[in-house]
Order: sequence, then C-alpha cells, then structure tokens
Amino acid sequence: MKISRREFLAKLGKAGLALLGAKELLKEGLGARQTYPHLVVVQGRDAEKMLSKALAELGGIQRFVKKGSTVVLKPNAAFAQPPKVGANTHPEVLQAMIRLCKKAGAKKIIVAEHFLAPPEVAMKVNGLGEVVEKEGADFLALHDKNLYKRVEIPKGKVLKEDDVAKCVLDADVFINMPVAKVHGGSILTLGMKNLMGTNWDRGYWHKTDLHRCIADYSTRVKPHLIILDAITLMLTNGPGGPGDLKQLNTLVVGTDPVAVDSYGAYLFGMEGKNIPHIRYAYEYGLGEIDLKKMTIRKLTV
Repeated sequence: MKISRREFLAKLGKAGLALLGAKELLKEGLGARQTYPHLVVVQGRDAEKMLSKALAELGGIQRFVKKGSTVVLKPNAAFAQPPKVGANTHPEVLQAMIRLCKKAGAKKIIVAEHFLAPPEVAMKVNGLGEVVEKEGADFLALHDKNLYKRVEIPKGKVLKEDDVAKCVLDADVFINMPVAKVHGGSILTLGMKNLMGTNWDRGYWHKTDLHRCIADYSTRVKPHLIILDAITLMLTNGPGGPGDLKQLNTLVVGTDPVAVDSYGAYLFGMEGKNIPHIRYAYEYGLGEIDLKKMTIRKLTV
C-alpha cells in the first residue's frame, strides 16, 4: 500500500514523539531511584535541628516513619547515670527523635530497653524517663521473658537462635539509638552492640563469644535507621562510667550498621576492621567498613 509523503512524515513524527516519551519516562524512572549517602555526620548544639538536618539528607523522616506506624526506639538507657557521664543516649537526642516521629504521624512510639539497673531508677537518673513522659511515648522495660520470642538466626555461626524482644520484631519501624563509648568486653559499644538490649540472655553472649554473638544477632535484628549519639564520647571506664570524656557534639546517622559503627570507631581513633564484631558483620555482608568507599555528608547546624 502506497502512502503520500505527507502521511509518511506524520507517521514518522508520531513515532518520534512516542520514542521521546519513552525516553522521558525512562529518565523519570531512573530519577526516582534516589540515592542517599552512606552516612550523615552532623555537628551542633540543638539535637532536634541536627537530627532534622541529617534526616533531610536521607530522604526525611517520612522515608522511615509512615502515618499510623508503630515505632520502637532503642536508646542506650541501661545505666543510672546522669547525662553528663555519657553512659546513656542523651535525653535531648531521644526527645528530638520522638518529636520527629510524632510529626511524621506515628500512631505509637515505644521506648524499650533491657536495663542493667532498676528501670525506674535508671530512667529517673539518666533523664530519659522525663522525656518519655513529657512527649507522650510509651516506656517498656524488657525484664520479663514473656516479652521475648525465640527466633532462628540462619546466618549465625555461634547464635543459631535467640530470644528477641517481641516489640522489635513486631514494629513497623525499629530505630537504634546507641551512645558511643568504650566497653571492657567488646572494645567499643556502638550500634550493633546496643542491640544487646533487645535480647534476653546477655550472659550467654559474654561467656560464649561476645563479638561473634553481636555480629550473628545483627544478621537477624536489623534497624531501619541508626542514630549514633556522639555528643559526649566516653573514653575510659565504659560502659557504665564515669570515665574520661571528649565533647564532640556530633550525631552519626545512617541505615548501614557496619558503616555507622566503622565511623564510630574512627571517632575513637580506631578502625572498624580492628573491632572483631564490626569486621564479622562486614564479612556477613551487612554493610561497608571502609570509610574511603563511603559517601559521607558532613554538616554543621
């Protein structure tokens, strides 16, 4: 069938427009695959501004907390020490996180910890109890075995199964909020070590292979977001203190547990590869350990 030159040009034009449209859709699709930095490191004096700024670089709090969601926050709250000692997550950091979750429309916010001191005493002395009450969050002391569920850890080398806090397993969003400090058993306690406060039998970890247990557990219990409180580093006599301190006024924020802990090690003048549990977690494929291979956004508020 013959067609006129005018018809041919019209068909060619339509084909070109269709191809252009396909290219634009492809561009739009690729653009939608937003990439984020491995870490955001922010310095400042206002915890809420610091955290808001850091999260904006990671897509905003709405990327993690959806309207109507149940959020579990796991600070390091185990010690009956005041904030100035640096043994617990700073109250202002916890307060900032609760407020941001509320703004994002969280239905329920649970602050959970397996304490080393009587829960009511610890939460009063460390200032976290006042924050929880003031901001209307729920407080859960993980001191009853009925609050735990036995789960398998398929990738574990030492831990093949463990008792994990049900609230963590059931949460829509689990946010790990450790404080950075030295530790007599694990060298440092950062993000992955802080997960120990969501398991039942800590003693087994200590008497078996603490570093391996931390890494094994991290293959099963994976936070959606990690906020490392490096406001005040505890340099000696950790984890309970008091000890020598270094004021950094810093938060390290990310989703990669190995990257967060590796940067945390760097703040102490160490390398993640030299901390066994961080190295093991890297070998399990849980994240990036080499700071030179990371995209790190540094901000000052």
